[in-house]
Amino acid sequence: MQNDKIKYEIGKTISVDYLNYDIFTSCGHGINLSPTIKLAKNWGDKIIKVEVPFLKGICIPLQHKKFRVKECKVIEIIE
Repeated sequence: MQNDKIKYEIGKTISVDYLNYDIFTSCGHGINLSPTIKLAKNWGDKIIKVEVPFLKGICIPLQHKKFRVKECKVIEIIE
C-alpha cells in the first residue's frame, strides 16, 4: 500500500504515517508483520526481526496470519 519500498536497516526505526485499525481488513495500511518465522516465509526467504513498541499502534486482524504496526525497530536481518 506504499509507493516506496521500506528499507530495513539494523538499528533503524521505521514508521508509517497511517495505520489501518480495522480488524476485519486482513491487509491494510501499516507495516505488515508475521508473528512466526514459519508464516513469514510465505512472503519471502529473508527474515527481519523487529521490536514493536506496543503503545505506538498495532492492529491484529481476525485472521491472525499477520498483523500491522505503525512503528518498529529493526533488530536483525536473517538471510
